[in-house]
Amino acid sequence: MNENKVEKKNIFKDFFKSIPNFFIKLKENIKNLTKKSKILLGIVTILVLILILILISSIMVGTRYGNKSGNINNNGFAVKNSGSTIISYINTVDISDNSENYKNSGVFEINSKGKAKIYEVFDEKVYAYSVNKSGNWIYYMKVDENTSSRSIIKTNGKKSITLVENLSSYEKNTDYLLNNYQLMYVVGDYVYYINENLNLSRIKVNGKTKEVIRDEIKVSDFQVYNGYIYINNTDDELIKVNLKDFEDKKHLSSINANDFQVEKEYIYYIDKSDKLVRTNLDGNEEKTIIDKEVKSFNVVDKDIYYFSEYKGESKNENGSTDITNEYAIFKLDIKKNDTIKIVETATSYSHINVVGKWIYYNDKIEGDYYYYTMYRIKTNGEEKQDLMTVIPDSDKKQKSEN
Repeated sequence: MNENKVEKKNIFKDFFKSIPNFFIKLKENIKNLTKKSKILLGIVTILVLILILILISSIMVGTRYGNKSGNINNNGFAVKNSGSTIISYINTVDISDNSENYKNSGVFEINSKGKAKIYEVFDEKVYAYSVNKSGNWIYYMKVDENTSSRSIIKTNGKKSITLVENLSSYEKNTDYLLNNYQLMYVVGDYVYYINENLNLSRIKVNGKTKEVIRDEIKVSDFQVYNGYIYINNTDDELIKVNLKDFEDKKHLSSINANDFQVEKEYIYYIDKSDKLVRTNLDGNEEKTIIDKEVKSFNVVDKDIYYFSEYKGESKNENGSTDITNEYAIFKLDIKKNDTIKIVETATSYSHINVVGKWIYYNDKIEGDYYYYTMYRIKTNGEEKQDLMTVIPDSDKKQKSEN
């Protein structure tokens, strides 16, 4: 046994000793080459190195997604940006009330210390949804409730470019407001969105190529994931379309979803009885995950964050206990089947965005019955923060300083 170890040690020693000799011989061989051969060898070496870097980059990066699908499916008001977070802050306060709680809606960046700076600031009743980050650009769906129109904007904080404008926020020839008109994904070199005719469309991030995907399909909800587009049409059918040619499609007939998210090997969705269910990517092997009413959810790795009602208790005037309906954001560890309550809310409905160790959600302003603000809290339920307190004032001086 010891002899074998010594023999292996000598083999490695001889190998490493031979490396300098290899490079010495290589140097001598290159020195003997003609000038033309040296130039050619140099060009070939550079091309090989470039090819290796491209291959490594493609393996490491893969398809670029501008935001996580769970966030986009929850209005997309938070996205990771290196060590900070880009948020779309939506103000619901009527400024005619002269409220002290007023801050302009807009797109802001919050750093690791919890301080915010301005990217974009909007007029009253103008909001940003589906915030995506790709390269050096922030993409979002700008919704103007004053004109009932949508635009797709990209900004780097210094300049803004409109990729698509004047999209109606209403179904053609009706007054019905679309539930998911603000839905938008940035995947690879394309921005995917629902046009004014309820067709799924896409435009290149440089704004040069625009096309309609399957104009016979009317879309109410969709997600781009791993080479396919999953579409929930206006007839409540879930359809799986091949992203390469848009030709191959499959109706996932077992799925009747109000809301859905594709995550890894599963499709999670809220069914018609408002329970959270999942199937495999072909719509088979249906399983109920949360057997109670779920109003919104966001799947992140092995955890499901969801918004739901629970039964609380309160003391009445007679000193006896009343059962009350309360609301909160919960976290379910799928593998352990363990649920914890993250934070109670004053509202009966809230969207949930998760970025790193933070949950971003909307809730009523504390002490206010009508108006809402955005909060964030750690995924362990600690360090709750009202983001209105860190949003900077939106006057021209403040904007120029940022």
